[in-house]
Amino acid sequence: MGLVVFVREISRWRLGWGGLYCCLFLLNFLNKGIVMKLSKSFFVSSLLSVFLTVPASAALAQDDVVAGAILGGTPFAVTNYGTNVVRGSATLVSDEAGASSTVIVNLVGLKPGTAHIGHIHGGTCAALTPGTIFHNLEPVVADSAGKGKSKTVISQGMQGLADCQWWVAFHEGAENSVPQSSAIAVGPVIISDH
Repeated sequence: MGLVVFVREISRWRLGWGGLYCCLFLLNFLNKGIVMKLSKSFFVSSLLSVFLTVPASAALAQDDVVAGAILGGTPFAVTNYGTNVVRGSATLVSDEAGASSTVIVNLVGLKPGTAHIGHIHGGTCAALTPGTIFHNLEPVVADSAGKGKSKTVISQGMQGLADCQWWVAFHEGAENSVPQSSAIAVGPVIISDH
């Protein structure tokens, strides 16, 4: 079972804290292949961040669409920040009319005081498609601990969107540039039923 399929299936289960903990415990000991190149601690913390932010939106309407992305460090981030230092998550919620989506991104492992521009790109479950920017996201600005958060409302819903058609990517630097600065954290958007 691939990582994308695993995250999508786990997010559909209505697990309580105990069920989520047991699932992650079993994952840790039974199937190390799912983790691939990511460290176990990054994988577990990313999964927890996705699962803890989605239930917080309990007042969702019946037709709202909820999605999440686990953002992993890119080769550029590994070279410039360290292995599994830059990481994060994104939670996306579309309104029931499909007119807009709220995108909340949390990143850690950044250099304090730095700002990082973000986008929603196109892609497939195999990879992000470079250069296909669908939406600009508000920059993440790192606090003194290297943590940052961004909240953006985009003028498109996710109704009808398939897994991995959107990717969240954050880059080195606070502004768009030509050519675009190197990505530091990326991940595919996985649609979650609620």
